[in-house]
Formats: sequence, structure tokens, C-alpha cells
Amino acid sequence: MEVKLIFVSGNKSNQDGLYSMKYSHTNMTEYARIQDYWHNYSVLETFFSNNVEDLKTDYWGAIKITEAISSTMEEADRFDYTLHTCCNDSGCDLQFIFQPLYNSEYQLTPLQKSKGKIRRSWLRLYALRLDNDCFIVTGGSIKLTPDMRPIHLQEELRKLERAKVFLQSKDVYDTEDLNSIL
Repeated sequence: MEVKLIFVSGNKSNQDGLYSMKYSHTNMTEYARIQDYWHNYSVLETFFSNNVEDLKTDYWGAIKITEAISSTMEEADRFDYTLHTCCNDSGCDLQFIFQPLYNSEYQLTPLQKSKGKIRRSWLRLYALRLDNDCFIVTGGSIKLTPDMRPIHLQEELRKLERAKVFLQSKDVYDTEDLNSIL
């Protein structure tokens, strides 16, 4: 496992920004992998076909698979743009995109499991919080259900935990500790 930089804050005096895990079985970061996934028509078609019942709910407006694919690709572009522009010359505002994974958590803690999302979207990035505006992406998915029971979401929970254990084993708990593994 490795941690790779995606972008840093406009304030170069700190390590705030977005990072991504790169797992040993792949040559892509998780951030790049999930962006590719969200832009791959055939993969999205398979995903939504396999989860068509979740699309038919009132919550998502009972949209068609082709509409879901188009919406996902558009939202992925907006999500990427939002992440890249939230870190400007004055610093990052990632804390407004990433929230604790569990809605019952109100206190921010180091290596806190977090979810990133924009608007009313089913796109999710999963990350570990190192500081208010410093996150390490561990994966991402499409979340159509109110809970994390589906198999693909369970895998995202496992990746969060594996990355947390990895960072703990390297004594990385905050932004200052990042230098030791970058």
C-alpha cells in the first residue's frame, strides 16, 4: 500500500489536501480507479442492471438505467471539479464535502472513517480524515440504499479498515506524519 497525492491546498505551508491510497494489486490510485468506474458506460450499465430494483424506489425517482448512467457520468464530473476547486489560494474546504461515515458521530477524530458526497447524489468517496481539510481516499462507490449492506459497499468498509490499520502501522495520525510515507 502507498499514499499518493491528488492535490494540496493553495496554502503550500501545510499538507492539507486530498490524497489517495494505491493498493499493491493495481497501478492506479483509488481516486483514479473510481473516476474511471464512474465514467465507464458498460460497467455502469452492468451495475445499474444488477441493482435496478434500487433505482425503482421513490427516493431516486424511479429513473431508467440509461438516465442513471448519464446522471452518474455528469455527477462524477461535477464531483471531480468540486474537489479540485475547493482547494484554492486561500486553502481547502474539504471538511464541507467529507463528513463522518456514521451519522451518529459528531466529534472529528484522527483517521476517522468518512464519506464524501455532493448534493443529493449516489456517488460516494470513502476516506480517512487526518485533519479538517486533509483526507486520504480509500475507495468509492455508488450508494443506492440507505445502509451499507450491499456487497460492494461492504468491500468499501473493508478498504477503509485496511487503510486505517496500514496508516496506524506507519504511525500516521495527522498531516505532519504524512511526510514519513510520501
